[in-house]
Amino acid sequence: MLDTTSTYLLGQQTGDFKFDFLADVMDCLFQLEMITGLHFSVDVKKPPRDEGWQCSITFDGKNREADLNADMCLFLEEWENNRQEYEHYGSTKAAYEKWKDQTLAYYASQRVEISEPDELDETERLQKRNAYLSGL
Repeated sequence: MLDTTSTYLLGQQTGDFKFDFLADVMDCLFQLEMITGLHFSVDVKKPPRDEGWQCSITFDGKNREADLNADMCLFLEEWENNRQEYEHYGSTKAAYEKWKDQTLAYYASQRVEISEPDELDETERLQKRNAYLSGL
């Protein structure tokens, strides 16, 4: 048996992200919004409307215009289950790492497309804004 991970054999490098600063994490989130087929909303709850202060990123798994959302929802559900199982001593670190490797290997062949935001002139931007507001 080879002493390596299936993601390595598939050419998928994991853990190569360099997160030295909080700005690195934020930049990763900015990159999410450029992935075609993935759409999310950010929910902000804070005083005075709510007691606490919470922010969350939500992917609608049934959004037909965002074909990657269902996969993200499935992943996040499985991640939470496996993470909780590990954090509450129901599974070993090795089992958790194996699940992560298998998950990454499964999705390693599913490429994503990056789409830069449109550069609009002032007139186009206002037209799109008005269309958006009238659609509400």
